[in-house]
Amino acid sequence: MKIIVSSRDAIKSLEINEPYIVISIYGPSDPEGPATMKESKYKKAVLRLAFHDIEKDGSYRSIYPKSKKAQTLVTMTDEHAKAIVEFVTEHICDVEVIVCQCDAGISRSAAVAAALSKCIHGVDDFYFENYLPNMLVYGKVLKAWHR
Repeated sequence: MKIIVSSRDAIKSLEINEPYIVISIYGPSDPEGPATMKESKYKKAVLRLAFHDIEKDGSYRSIYPKSKKAQTLVTMTDEHAKAIVEFVTEHICDVEVIVCQCDAGISRSAAVAAALSKCIHGVDDFYFENYLPNMLVYGKVLKAWHR
């Protein structure tokens, strides 16, 4: 099972010639909305999730009650992590590749890829050596997998 990290721009032209699924993450306030993806007969399913690249769990609304920005932030939830795990386990026998995509392809998608790699392959070094995985996202996906 290959696990690939992609950015919003890169996924527009990404070509994979074997069955794959996509976990697509975008910011809830992103005016562009979810990423546009190239159509492919190999793409079996897409899970779209909206949450910001926030590393600290907790309510920003209560920590920064006067901040308008804090009032709009959406942190990854346990439900998001559960959705990822259910999506992957539903399709794992039918695909060869999992694509994890977020806006920059550096933090949220790398965290999902690292966690899935740790759970499926037992290793996650590649993602920590080449990306900057969001540790909140990484931890939530690992926790959801082991439930």
